[in-house]
This record gives sequence, C-alpha cells and structure tokens, in this order.
Amino acid sequence: MPAKRRKYNSTSIYTKDNDNVVDWFVTPVAVVNNRTIDCHVGNYATYVPCNQGTYVQNLVNERGYEYCSLWITPSVHYPCLIKGVWSPDSI
Repeated sequence: MPAKRRKYNSTSIYTKDNDNVVDWFVTPVAVVNNRTIDCHVGNYATYVPCNQGTYVQNLVNERGYEYCSLWITPSVHYPCLIKGVWSPDSI
C-alpha cells in the first residue's frame, strides 16, 4: 500500500500504470490513525490496465476523512512488482 496522502476534495483519485506487464485492481481507502477504511464506490475494485491512466471513484472526502491511500491487487496469482503513480485528487 502506498503512503497516505491528503485528500482535498471529492474528485476521483487518479492512478497511472507505469510500464507493468500485469493489469491490477485498486480500492481507495481512507487512512485514520494508521487504520484503513474501504471507501470505494460500487461493488468491485477499479480495474487499471497496463500502461494506462484510470480515474477511481471514491467516498473519502464525502465521508469526512482527510487522508487516503490505495489497496492494490495484481491481476495475477504470483509475486510481482507494481509500479505507477497516483494523485488523491483528479487533475
């Protein structure tokens, strides 16, 4: 899980895959006192295809939380390195 970042508004979180060979899934979470609280919208994590940017809907700001991070799950069932960038508030 990446380090927490301050969330200033209710826009989507932006994620960008950087040169990975596997797709991945991301779930936005609020971070409160070193605990994580699931804040995704809908029933499933958001799919992030290889080498593409994705906007991730979330409810972090709407629920009154100040900080967020991401739960990241690769689309494969073996160890791998996931590289990318993300912003807590959309551009």
